[in-house]
Amino acid sequence: MMSAQKITISPLSPTSRFKHMNLFIWNIQGAGNNETLNILREHIRKHRPYIVALVETCVSRARAQLTCEKIGFRNCFRVEAQGFQGGIWVLWNEDEIEVEILNSHTQFVMVEMMSPG
Repeated sequence: MMSAQKITISPLSPTSRFKHMNLFIWNIQGAGNNETLNILREHIRKHRPYIVALVETCVSRARAQLTCEKIGFRNCFRVEAQGFQGGIWVLWNEDEIEVEILNSHTQFVMVEMMSPG
């Protein structure tokens, strides 16, 4: 099982909209199997991130939608995998954080995050 590392990038400015926000990013290398999803759900339960970003999901279309629903967030933006390669998912709950997708490509997703309301 993966171990999580806590890395502090920079202190929040006094004008920051967030006092504390967890973001979980994982190069999941295939989001389609139940064992991987169980590990992911355990990390979500333990760390309670506002946003989860998964890269290299290798799953697309209907199966991707079903898998996103199983993860447990109400909102999901996906860049579809190309065959069995790539794929980026961004998941969040709109009552906890507002997310606006600014741009996306097969290699990235640019988002703006705001406190709800």
